[in-house]
Amino acid sequence: MRRAILSVCVVAAMAAVVVLLAGCQGPEAPSAPAEELESAELPKAAHAELPIAVTVDPRVELMSIIFRLTGSNEYTQGRIPSYTEDVDQHFGPYKEHPAVKMAIKLRSTRGVCFDAPMSMAVHLTDGYTLQERIPFDPHPGNLDKRWHLEEAREFLEKARQFVEDTDFQEFFEAHQPLYDQATGRMKEMLSKETHLGWFEE
Repeated sequence: MRRAILSVCVVAAMAAVVVLLAGCQGPEAPSAPAEELESAELPKAAHAELPIAVTVDPRVELMSIIFRLTGSNEYTQGRIPSYTEDVDQHFGPYKEHPAVKMAIKLRSTRGVCFDAPMSMAVHLTDGYTLQERIPFDPHPGNLDKRWHLEEAREFLEKARQFVEDTDFQEFFEAHQPLYDQATGRMKEMLSKETHLGWFEE
């Protein structure tokens, strides 16, 4: 159980890692400053020994972008602006998209903010078709209670359209080198700092 919790936390955290710790030059050729590239040269042995998967998950990134467009403070904080500038340039024209408008409504009426979008993200099959990983009826025990069935499914329908209208998959794939740097740093930190034995208990 603890291993499962750790895996979910690592996946959900990677969107923040990308926004806060990585940078790129533009949407066509994403890259990081030289010092970041140097720091991304990580020992292969450390990666091989890490017994958990670390990745930038498109489901998490999609939810982060949609809720960033709502102006939610918790999703608009980026310490290194180059990647967030790419996000804003690519997705900014879609602030009036139905998915964003519904996200604003859900935040104001249901309190869908902070961890609730991430709870939804990890209950989806992938970041492009956004199918329910397990049926939402009955309400999954681990899906945040702020997501009500009919509203959740309506939001996902609009989010699927957002994926198509914004070419989200193309944007995500164009930034894969950047995501690889972010996951590399996370793997290095976990291999040095995390006491994984606790999760075996």
